[in-house]
Amino acid sequence: MIYSLSEIQKAYDILKAVVERENKLHLMDMTINTCDVEMIEYEVLPVLDDIIGYEPSDEELGGEPPMTANEMHTAAHKQHMEMHS
Repeated sequence: MIYSLSEIQKAYDILKAVVERENKLHLMDMTINTCDVEMIEYEVLPVLDDIIGYEPSDEELGGEPPMTANEMHTAAHKQHMEMHS
């Protein structure tokens, strides 16, 4: 099974290598246009990087982050103490 995110990572790595290689060449030795290299470097790679590094916000996950075990224990102890007061 091929996972899309790993394919995007491969594309990112390939394009980054192309940009690095082309930027090391003299202008007359470049194999693709300078404007195309710049478009890849400043427009395409940042978008791919955002996709690869995406982490959903709390709102996108459906609310607040889950409680830690310590927070649950403290809340349960507080509730227990309130019930016996």
